[in-house]
Amino acid sequence: MRRAGLAALLLLGCAAPGPNGDLGWGKEPLVICPTGPTVPGIDVSHWQGTIDWDSVAASDVEFAIIRVSHGTGTMDREFARNWSEAQRVGLIRGVYQFFSAGDDPVAQADLLIDQIGGSMTPGDLPPVLDVEGMSLDGQPGATVIANMRLWIARVVERLGVLPIIYSAKYFWQDQLGNPDFTEHPLWVAHYGVMCPDAPTPWTQWVMWQYSSTGSVPGITGNVDRNHFNGTLEDLMAFTGAMPTCGDGWCSGGETNETCAEDCPICRSVPPLGRDVDESEICFERGGPSMYLRDAMEGWLDSLVWTHATDSATPANYGIWHLTFDDGGRYRLDAHIPAPWGESTMTRYEVHHGGMDTTFVVDQSATDGWTTLGDVRFEAGGDQWVRVNDNTGEPVSSMTQIVFDALRLTRLDPPAIDAGAPDDGGVPPPPDASMGDAGVSMGDAGGPVMDAGCSCRAGGSRATSPLGLIAIAALALLRRRRAPA
Repeated sequence: MRRAGLAALLLLGCAAPGPNGDLGWGKEPLVICPTGPTVPGIDVSHWQGTIDWDSVAASDVEFAIIRVSHGTGTMDREFARNWSEAQRVGLIRGVYQFFSAGDDPVAQADLLIDQIGGSMTPGDLPPVLDVEGMSLDGQPGATVIANMRLWIARVVERLGVLPIIYSAKYFWQDQLGNPDFTEHPLWVAHYGVMCPDAPTPWTQWVMWQYSSTGSVPGITGNVDRNHFNGTLEDLMAFTGAMPTCGDGWCSGGETNETCAEDCPICRSVPPLGRDVDESEICFERGGPSMYLRDAMEGWLDSLVWTHATDSATPANYGIWHLTFDDGGRYRLDAHIPAPWGESTMTRYEVHHGGMDTTFVVDQSATDGWTTLGDVRFEAGGDQWVRVNDNTGEPVSSMTQIVFDALRLTRLDPPAIDAGAPDDGGVPPPPDASMGDAGVSMGDAGGPVMDAGCSCRAGGSRATSPLGLIAIAALALLRRRRAPA
């Protein structure tokens, strides 16, 4: 990937007026240029919308710093997806929290730590404390500084790393009085200049946010652009981990092409269908991680569960992301093992071919595979099945919702030119793994649901041996027609 480069230069005492036309406090700004090569990166929040992270990774971007919240009151609704996607595509990632001096600083730190899973992941950047104008919350500078130190102490206690401080020259000077936090790496914000003014008393910066109107493939609209002060190897050393294929972490520029072992991808659905388990990378766990519990039961001996709520908006959710090799009509089944599913109003929201269909399921009445309905999916991605925790059942009822495997079974004949399915594409015989949800053809197929249809699903359909034979014969015919 390309790396930005700036001439090595260090200018001390270059006078530049402050926002009021003076230098403030009788001191000249400390203009610090990079000491050599730099590495390009971005920082993002939900203001960037839904990001195409594969396109971002294919650009010059090497690292991404992702907002988790503004204090304790505003969770970033895109954090969970951005956090997992940045890792999936092999970018070096970091997390930042917009500090709110009026909120409990320890609670803010705990929120950030819990959202990243309670510990540092090798190859991730240290957490960032973002301190700027809106951080004051009407508090005096001394209170802001004291609460910053409490936040930092909590991060050090739980994660064992020194966090990064993000701020700007004149805010740090005029609002906080230039307190000494130089034991922490500095991420400085300064736009429209060749080299940034560093807040006193720092004499160096590790990252520089040089634009808020940058452009990056995969992101619609403006995005913050940054330089890391050093080479890519320096950046990896700063995270404390060098990329090593086989270490279990997709980091430091590793991709599925360079290290499939560490950077798996979500396997597409072949023409005849397949099972998609919640243990796969295709499944996205959303919301506070502390409320999503794992159990060594269910399909492939794993499942995730949480409690239902009657809130207006979801807190936790699960999404099975789906990409299809061939468009067509598929029967959609969900594996709901007893006694984990207790909700009687679980909504499976299916986004398919630009449309939306909802199936309502009584999970408490099921133990095994349950048919949701028949859905027409298009070839390609941007399709999914989503389950939210806000079913309408009160939190006090402690009603459980379970997330386990989905099964997609082709109902109409695949296209002749769709390509032969991979080994995982042919559904197994009923006595192997299909249970009661085997392939269903003809009048057992049922109608294809239109957008906006709300259907109550439950039970399962009987296996159709003739249907299995027909699909297997069609696959064999396609193979014979394929050129040698």
